[in-house]
Amino acid sequence: MAQDNQWTLTISQNAMLAALSVNHEAVVEAGHILDALTKAGICYGIRETAIEQALAQRNKPLTVAKGTPMIPGIADSLTFHVPESLLSEEIAFTIREDMHRSSEIPSVKAGDKLVTRIPGNPGVAGKDIFGKLLKPPALPQIQLRAMNGTVLSEDGHTVLAAISGRPHLRQERNVFRLQVMPTFIHRGDLTIEAGHLSFQGDITITGCVLENVSVLASGSVDILGNVIEARINAAQTLLIRGNAIACHLSAGATLPVLTEICPIVTEIILELASFSAVLEQLDNRGQLSALPFPTIAAQLLSIKFPRYGELHQQLSELLRGHERTAEKNTALTEALILAESLQPQSWADRQHLQDAVSRALEMRNKLDKAAKQRGDIFLSYALNSNLSATGKIVIRGQGCIHSNLAAGQGVQIQGRLRGGTVRGETIYVREAGSEAGAVTTLQVSSKGWIDVDKAFENTIFIVGKSILKIGGTVGRSRFAIGEEGHTVMFSRH
Repeated sequence: MAQDNQWTLTISQNAMLAALSVNHEAVVEAGHILDALTKAGICYGIRETAIEQALAQRNKPLTVAKGTPMIPGIADSLTFHVPESLLSEEIAFTIREDMHRSSEIPSVKAGDKLVTRIPGNPGVAGKDIFGKLLKPPALPQIQLRAMNGTVLSEDGHTVLAAISGRPHLRQERNVFRLQVMPTFIHRGDLTIEAGHLSFQGDITITGCVLENVSVLASGSVDILGNVIEARINAAQTLLIRGNAIACHLSAGATLPVLTEICPIVTEIILELASFSAVLEQLDNRGQLSALPFPTIAAQLLSIKFPRYGELHQQLSELLRGHERTAEKNTALTEALILAESLQPQSWADRQHLQDAVSRALEMRNKLDKAAKQRGDIFLSYALNSNLSATGKIVIRGQGCIHSNLAAGQGVQIQGRLRGGTVRGETIYVREAGSEAGAVTTLQVSSKGWIDVDKAFENTIFIVGKSILKIGGTVGRSRFAIGEEGHTVMFSRH
């Protein structure tokens, strides 16, 4: 509030209004008031007619300056042309009239719209009476990404199916990635008589997977029944509606060999870059034309770059024995072709060498992408099984007995955990160990934590390198690194 013996000027807390009241006996003109407003820093939204009114209507506060309020923006939104539930990783179950359970496998046709982004607006800036610009809060923008089997419309707002198959949506904050994968459906139980199943896409098995069978998918695997003494490998999500008994289950990067060869390919690229520089020097001196290029390349590599031969041998040995698997795996097929093209005898000239380098660079990028592919595992119960996932592992039913679990992200066991080992970034277990004292180990990194609702004697908690073995039963607790760098138990009550 600014007060003069002739008038009173009141400014609102948000600096959007200024009210003036002129005393009865004041001898003042509009110009004096305008000068006073300027001295007070008021430069926007001044209402000169209101000043005249204040001079005419003494001792009555009137608004003589008014700011322009900011208009908030509207956030982007999405319109789902396919029910959002069908874009998740789940299978929709219904009960038929005969009381039997029926499953609906989500699918779309080529050309079907999946999702449309409705652009919002950023809003309109305002200004207070001091001339300060009032910007509307920034709003997150939704980004649509058309992945495998989808295309983006010309205006960039709609994702459409490019092929017929099963739609998937993966959301990471404000980025929505959509893809359509062709789905192979095996109806009934999968037994050894049907053989091992491998598919470039999603696999759905409506029955059980029985002894000595393996399933390999470059997409997700959905199994409506149990899995018994089988091996399942899904590059994306593995969903088992029943139980897993004496199984090997994995989700994420399809083949471990692809991860192993990635650093070798990177080192080969560096060796070839140095080798190409030497060849260029020889070419500038006119020394490359004396002998056939493959002969010069082989001799020069063996003398100046012996490491290259070692790397190529390592690559060839890792890939040896995977020829049959390569028939079902595009990345592995390309890796085998790459190994052949990296032999000096196959380089007719420097251009052939450059082609091999380009192929190696492209292969490394594909391997990097494959190594980072996230895969989750969902199931009801696990017994005497090994589970590994680059993403998370969730056991929703009775729990897990004498099994080994390893997750790149979190592990959730909503039932009982008896025996075995569980590793993850974070772990939640409703009940760990047993009254009989079955040794049960839970392990996270130094930045992670382990939550249990109940844990029995002989349960081992490992956080980073610090180990804590409890000697009795504990209730709702969290195990994490304490101030002194050791695993400490905190109450969660």
